[in-house]
Amino acid sequence: MSGAMTTPQKPRRRVRLWHVLTRANSGRLLASAALRLPWLLRCIPRPPFRKEEQDTPLDYRSLAVWSAHPQRLPGQRAVEDVNHLATPVGKAVEPPPPVADRPCDCFFVHDSCLTMQESMPFLGELAPRWTAPVQDRLPQDHVSELRAKVDEQVDLRVAAGAAPFNHLCRVYAPRYRQVNVVALALYMPPSPAQCWEDLRGAIELAYKDVAAAFVQFVEDPGNAGRPFFLAGHSQGTMHLMRLVQEEVEPYPDRRDRFVHGYLAGQTVPLRMFQTLRHVRPSIRATDICSVSSWRTAAPQHMVLVHCGMIFHKNGWLPLTGKILATNPVTWEAGAGKRASQPEEYLGAAFPLPENLDPREGEGLASGVVLRFGSLVASKTSILGARLKALSPVDCGEVTVVVDEHSVTRVPKLPSTSLFAIAEHDWLMYHDVDIALFHGNLQANAEHRHQAWQMRGRSRM
Repeated sequence: MSGAMTTPQKPRRRVRLWHVLTRANSGRLLASAALRLPWLLRCIPRPPFRKEEQDTPLDYRSLAVWSAHPQRLPGQRAVEDVNHLATPVGKAVEPPPPVADRPCDCFFVHDSCLTMQESMPFLGELAPRWTAPVQDRLPQDHVSELRAKVDEQVDLRVAAGAAPFNHLCRVYAPRYRQVNVVALALYMPPSPAQCWEDLRGAIELAYKDVAAAFVQFVEDPGNAGRPFFLAGHSQGTMHLMRLVQEEVEPYPDRRDRFVHGYLAGQTVPLRMFQTLRHVRPSIRATDICSVSSWRTAAPQHMVLVHCGMIFHKNGWLPLTGKILATNPVTWEAGAGKRASQPEEYLGAAFPLPENLDPREGEGLASGVVLRFGSLVASKTSILGARLKALSPVDCGEVTVVVDEHSVTRVPKLPSTSLFAIAEHDWLMYHDVDIALFHGNLQANAEHRHQAWQMRGRSRM
């Protein structure tokens, strides 16, 4: 099990969820911000949250409301369910083993896919929404078109984030009424906009869906006794932090089955663990019933992704104190630890559709190039992406170290790498927090599962 909790230090100045500080390290990035600012302002949800018409709660007994579910057969979607995607294993791209042969499960919560780019084609037709629509409407209308665009992005982001687990685990990834990322960025306290109550209502709705999906997953008789991982990114991590506190820690049976949580792309304050007796911050590669977290940047980046408020114990509180910061190659936590060696890095992978290439839109200022931002913003229809396998990504020689700001630092990626175009994304390497460490996540999940098995044998 993991070591002692670090005592929180002097509180930091609170910041918004996505507080972006950047040197002028990319003229294209600055041009993108200037070009898109008028559109950003138009994409801000303005009517009170309580007045927005919401879809009815999702029924997670239905396969249709899961982006990834082991009961879905292969070949059912243009963007293949991540349970059936071929992924890099070492130097080869291999199909995963049959679902029935996998000894673990993974519950994955995706990041924000209702961005400015999804909303832009509908401005003038739809008011910017606080939360994403998740159900079709009859007759079909603009809300249904928006839902289809968001769903396609969700499937691609689930492929990017959950694929490292599909050889070991059956993957469950719910759709949910996610919060508009523009609202998260601009209304999270201490924003002067004074919209926290509206934002909290949207966050509560999204979390309610995530919690309902998790309970359906974890209490399914077909999963009884099976070990499981939690994994998520960005907004998904924000919801998983609360889920650990409310739906894992208080339940002995769930704790016994819980192997590890990979909570990437968002701040996980060590303060959260003050009221958790069993789930601990991980400090080594084989800790179980534990959590790891990291946010990735190159040395020249001053990009920090913070959650201005965290759910702690019984309510929302300002973020204070130290942050859990993991090196996702060595799996040690905290600044001052050794940097990883190049030979320890096991490779990157990304869902590159067979019929689309984000590099073709690199010269256009979208802010989210890896998500085909310019193309997404240009039309009301879906991209039509087709994906059957993840592609290996050459990232050059990668070494990793956690700095004094609790940021996971990697060398600037080579200009020839697919991920180099992330330099011109709003948050640079944020969208590759998981994909950049695909091979290391794949290997570490195996090691932690073995540690979980050993603990079980020691109890017999």
